[in-house]
Amino acid sequence: MHLAGEGLCKAYGGQVILDDISLDFVPGSVNILLGPNGAGKTTLLRLLDLLERPDRGEVMIDGHPLAHSSFSRQKRERLRMGFVFQSPMLLDGSVWFNLQYALKLQGKLPDAAWIRDSLERVGLHDKAGQAARLLSGGEKQRLQLARVMLLDPEVYLLDEPTSSLDPLSARAVEQLVADIARSGRTVVLSTHNLLMARAIGQRFFFFSGGRLLQQGDGDSLFSRPVSIELASYSSSGNILDGVLRHHEHGCLFVSGDLSLEVVTLLPDGPAAVLIRPEDLLLSSESLSSSARNSLPGKVISCQDLGIVQLVAVDIRGLVLSVFITRESFSSLNLNAGSTVWLTCKATSIHVMGY
Repeated sequence: MHLAGEGLCKAYGGQVILDDISLDFVPGSVNILLGPNGAGKTTLLRLLDLLERPDRGEVMIDGHPLAHSSFSRQKRERLRMGFVFQSPMLLDGSVWFNLQYALKLQGKLPDAAWIRDSLERVGLHDKAGQAARLLSGGEKQRLQLARVMLLDPEVYLLDEPTSSLDPLSARAVEQLVADIARSGRTVVLSTHNLLMARAIGQRFFFFSGGRLLQQGDGDSLFSRPVSIELASYSSSGNILDGVLRHHEHGCLFVSGDLSLEVVTLLPDGPAAVLIRPEDLLLSSESLSSSARNSLPGKVISCQDLGIVQLVAVDIRGLVLSVFITRESFSSLNLNAGSTVWLTCKATSIHVMGY
């Protein structure tokens, strides 16, 4: 099933929620919708699932416009999609009844073996006879996922499936979502969980104020964001405000007392830069290399993140975060107050205009 949107617009009470959104989901791909609350992600999912009609634009399924088609035709296409709501939508009755009734609604004979298998997959095999309303929040979300998985849709639309869960329940649901992502079905998922998004996502779409600001793979979105808003939202590195000053041999980015050589086509004036922690090289002395930025500083703090150490370094009044391996951390014998050098290529500094 090939799902797409063309020029989708939606407003409520005069407030624009989606403004001319066009996007395409490759069959079998995992697509992540990102953006702050109120960016329009939930509304987009509801339009894609044909639960609501856009004010303008079209939802395209296999190349055919569906948003303004007949109710019966929309119903047929909706049966090919499964929607997982942010707040679980469950029926009164037992866990088993919720799954059994879902099959009946699609005209399928309730199959006890299928239902047992679905409950096993989501870890609710011992809850079959329990009232669904008595489940915990995480169990309700897993039951909602089991119900959709039981129907085996071609497209999964998931709206913040872990947003209101405790960490343990969230991890269980994240694992189920990862299983769905590996199944070869098309997945469209809105989430604030960037770790899960980066782990399973193939295509990313960033929304703000009802507009699609950037789309692409994870590297382009997180390493080369087109806006300061996306860089700040993703917390993907060190973000500095300053000004650009071109000179005879290149361009300087100046922020306070700190000056960095950068590569950019933007003109002189206000700008911001993004420097990923992994693109900074930390050493105990100045290095002789082709990198055009090498600056002395002092270690403020060190944090063990497991695989890597996060080191905060004060460079002329600005604090930069650096990732180094545990082996390097040990060999450098770092602690608060240590004098170090940070080295960075000019091409590794991503420049964003205002």
